[in-house]
Amino acid sequence: MFHSYPAGHKKGIQISKKEYISHLKALKNKNIAINIGHSIYLPGLNEKTFDIDGSVRLYYGAKINAEKREVNFSGYQTINFDDGKISEIWEWKDNSGISIIFPEIGYQIDDIESFY
Repeated sequence: MFHSYPAGHKKGIQISKKEYISHLKALKNKNIAINIGHSIYLPGLNEKTFDIDGSVRLYYGAKINAEKREVNFSGYQTINFDDGKISEIWEWKDNSGISIIFPEIGYQIDDIESFY
């Protein structure tokens, strides 16, 4: 499950792994490239005991570009695992800012289905 937090949705929205991958493929088909410039991976902590729990925190900087447009942005993810496989990802980034430069990405507050 993939969770994100667009403006106006303080509890966030969820999409499946299949929907997330489908969205990335659609971006590729539109010749929109996402390039990760840097990434910092840190161990995740249990929120109650503060012990390292096997989850991962990720801070990253990225650039989206297509044709003669581009936008740089930063993001943050927390990633949980079950039996060595990713079980859930939570992500925070400025989707509304990205959508100003790339409206065709499909970010619509009123249409959660097209968010990713």
